[in-house]
Parts: sequence; structure tokens; C-alpha cells
Amino acid sequence: MPPSLCADMVFFLEDKKSPRDAYRVLSKYLDVPTPNVIINTELVERYNLRKYGDPLHSNGYYSRTTMIVHLRNDYITRTAIHEFFHHFSNIRNRRYEEEDVWAYAKEVIRRARLILRRTLPPSVSKE
Repeated sequence: MPPSLCADMVFFLEDKKSPRDAYRVLSKYLDVPTPNVIINTELVERYNLRKYGDPLHSNGYYSRTTMIVHLRNDYITRTAIHEFFHHFSNIRNRRYEEEDVWAYAKEVIRRARLILRRTLPPSVSKE
């Protein structure tokens, strides 16, 4: 993924708090439909409780049948990227190892933050 796309993704996810916009950008680049997004902590906690027995188990999940990414209100960037790649693998009929997806999400964030530090004015740049 080009570094500028990484920066756009992280900017939308962290600064704008707009996963829908981040997903639109990434979907266009990867040529897949944009997933729907529901940001609702209560839904995520109910899902976690039902599936794992712990309402705080994760920050989000992806529903393959409805193609909806569910995120907590206070989602973390890595989770939002991770859930998008569940959508991507669903659309492309592929399976990826969880550890590989987490590592990829972490790398996207690392690359984006390097670019954002160089391009944003000091008052906007996050350290």
C-alpha cells in the first residue's frame, strides 16, 4: 500500500474519527465495495460477551454475512484496519492468518505516522 494511502487512512481514523471515509479510500484503492460501519460500543460488548464470555475482549468485529464492520465508540486504529481486512478477505474469498493481518495493520500505522509527522504542521502532528 502506498505510504500516502496509509497516511490518509490513519488521518481519517485518528484525527477525523471517520472510519467510513477511511474505508472508502481503501476500498477504492483495493477495488472492493466499501463495508458498512456501525460504531456502537454496546453492540460490540454484547457480541464479545456472547462469543468470548468477556464484553471487553475486542474493540470490534466483522460480520461476513452482512458485510458490516462493528467498532466500539473508542475504537483503536489498528482494530479498524484489521476489521477492514476481514472484509477484504471475505470479498476476495481469501483467508489470512490473524497475526499477519495484525502485523500489516501495525505497519500501515507506522508508515502513516512517519508521513504525517513530516507533512502536518507541528500543532496538528501527533507524536
